[in-house]
Amino acid sequence: MADAHRHIDDTYARQDEIPWVEPRIIRELSRLKPWRSLFAIGVDWLIVLLCILVCVNISYWLYPLAFVIIGTRYHGLEAMMHEATHFRLHPNRKLNELIGELSVWPIGLSVYLYRHARHFSHHKHIGTIRDAHVPQSYRKYPDRFDIPMSPWRLLRHCVVVALKFPGEVWFGQGYRSAILLWRLSRKKAILWIGFQLSMILFVVVGTLLWGLSVLWIYLLFFVLPLMWLAVISRYLRLLTEHFGIPVAQEAVAGAGTRTVLVSWPVRVLLWPHKLNYHIEHHWYPSVPFYHLPALHWVLCDSDDIRKQMHITHGLKNLFRELTRARNTSAMQRDYSQNMWLTSTTKNH
Repeated sequence: MADAHRHIDDTYARQDEIPWVEPRIIRELSRLKPWRSLFAIGVDWLIVLLCILVCVNISYWLYPLAFVIIGTRYHGLEAMMHEATHFRLHPNRKLNELIGELSVWPIGLSVYLYRHARHFSHHKHIGTIRDAHVPQSYRKYPDRFDIPMSPWRLLRHCVVVALKFPGEVWFGQGYRSAILLWRLSRKKAILWIGFQLSMILFVVVGTLLWGLSVLWIYLLFFVLPLMWLAVISRYLRLLTEHFGIPVAQEAVAGAGTRTVLVSWPVRVLLWPHKLNYHIEHHWYPSVPFYHLPALHWVLCDSDDIRKQMHITHGLKNLFRELTRARNTSAMQRDYSQNMWLTSTTKNH
């Protein structure tokens, strides 16, 4: 329990190897604008509610479209949870926590749990055995991250993730979250569990009072769209962020990270709230999501820094990098291979 409460941070352990940018510029780009974050959270939830109203009052034939839209907004809310994890929602940390937690509790997530159990270790020890993604994702499901893979195998993994969604994401996530939160902070665990039980109680009572339509709405609009998180966020985005990337000789440690530049409709669907600027975020996590494009151009202004960045333009090129076999004599090992070499070196 004591270890859970020690101070943790998102500073990369080998920070001195990160490309240097004038501190004045980073300070300016790290300046928070809380209204931008609040607006993003508000719009995401407003879109979810509008989709529910449209389907209920007009036609459930529109549900397939609503499913996709709601799924992207839940992904967007997860992105805002990520901002809160780095204390980027609000300069007041208590308000940052309150806003972040309340924005994602309805979909079973927790800022505090994500920060302590997974994300900060990923930032601090990226690509080593101390990176929480290693035991929780890469080692647990090695076949899913074996790059390059054929398009059909990639599709098969997506289908498997979707089919396992009820156990792994909905029920499994709730159970594991309650257990882990209880170990980290009993106060936060009681609040989180109380909120989840209150939602379930509301659905049960509402179903008894107003009929099965309440349960139907809960399942269609609050449970099933989490499948989008399971496939798009938990699997595909994690795959695109750190896999299928050649390790260039001039790249700094921790640069096995991809930034994907795509048109705005694709960003809305797959990388909401600037999640596609991933290497920029790893190098300078103090920069909030709305300033990441500006940071990207600051970094790209330097030819030396640009050579250390892996930037993929468009979905076609991204798909090619993930599915086509590469000439290993011309390129170095994948990030996935390099990760195990790094972890082995550090632990022997």
